[in-house]
Amino acid sequence: MSAASTAAPGALNPPHGASPPAEFAIDFKLVRQLLSEQCPQYADLALRPLDSGWDNMMFRLGTDLTVRVPRRRVADALMQHEQRWLPRLQPRLPLPIPVPIHCGVPSARFPLHWSVLPWLPGATANRAIPDRNQAKVLGEFLNRLHQPAPADLPLNPARGVPLSHKRAAAAERIAKLAQTNLLDRRLLAVWERALEVTPASGLTWIHGDLHARNILVEHGQLSAVIDWGDISRGDRAVDYASLWSVIDDRRARQACLEQLGDVEAEARSRGWAFFMGLVLADTGRVDHSEHAAMGADIFRRLLDDERA
Repeated sequence: MSAASTAAPGALNPPHGASPPAEFAIDFKLVRQLLSEQCPQYADLALRPLDSGWDNMMFRLGTDLTVRVPRRRVADALMQHEQRWLPRLQPRLPLPIPVPIHCGVPSARFPLHWSVLPWLPGATANRAIPDRNQAKVLGEFLNRLHQPAPADLPLNPARGVPLSHKRAAAAERIAKLAQTNLLDRRLLAVWERALEVTPASGLTWIHGDLHARNILVEHGQLSAVIDWGDISRGDRAVDYASLWSVIDDRRARQACLEQLGDVEAEARSRGWAFFMGLVLADTGRVDHSEHAAMGADIFRRLLDDERA
């Protein structure tokens, strides 16, 4: 993971529109102690803090590794989820993902799970817009990911549900944003049309939180997909929504949707993209300017499609 790739915010389900406070003080001393206790082969490598996301703190370890430590109890289950499922998923995917190299376990010093991960180079896609030809790469990644999921892979209660389950949450955020100039009436029409589409009948593996801060770009090329805490069974349309978060060229987005070849999922995905934009725009007004810019980008690209 890169310095810009620290734990993204679970963008479809943030609490109260603001970044949650840390429940644990994660510092250099603690991480060094955890390494010494559980994987001493890494204990003498250079260590420096990177950044904090909603759920985790990240540290650069040597030149090739990172350490990811939860800052909130809720992130413990997500950490274990990644530790269990990413090794199983990795072989089929055409882009690198952060499969744990060491799975840290709770101890007297720290009560939650944590991970040592590979360093994946690149900047997040909201800071480094990928070349238009990367829409095809993203489409291939999604097709390889969206295969029938094993029965023991949990159903995502937030992202594996029909889009209509988000109606009340969307209405609340629409009301908050009504006084801004972000919500063109055509965007509201996109949302209403998506609500009328038949819900998904077959659930697949999904990333569950696929947006620009969870996709890395290096020299214009997609280089990795990160932050898999929401990996689960669900509607592939949730992940299709990433097209409006990542791909700036309208024709490239459309070509990617044709490559994916699921017309009903495409229609639902526009609704999921709108909902993602709502959440990002709303949280961005509170305490995260980067979210605000990401939400505005999603709305702009959805409108670009409507004008075509």
